[in-house]
Amino acid sequence: MRKFVRLACLLMLLTPTFIQGQTQPSVDYSWNLVRKNASVIGVSLSDLSKWRISDSYFDKHANAIYVYLQQTYKGIDIDRAV
Repeated sequence: MRKFVRLACLLMLLTPTFIQGQTQPSVDYSWNLVRKNASVIGVSLSDLSKWRISDSYFDKHANAIYVYLQQTYKGIDIDRAV
């Protein structure tokens, strides 16, 4: 659970300037962002294979990108594991 909290905090603090005009970053961009910061938030790259991005968006007021990860098991979403 701490990993998810760290991930959410880190992603809220990231403020890339080149995406400010967009409202929703691409899935590829979101995955790259998560992979790039995996070690910072204490998640191994093998753990990322058990997650999928359920949503991501750029909030202009907070100047932050929010990425929601859904934990999965064998490709099936785990209930309440966002």
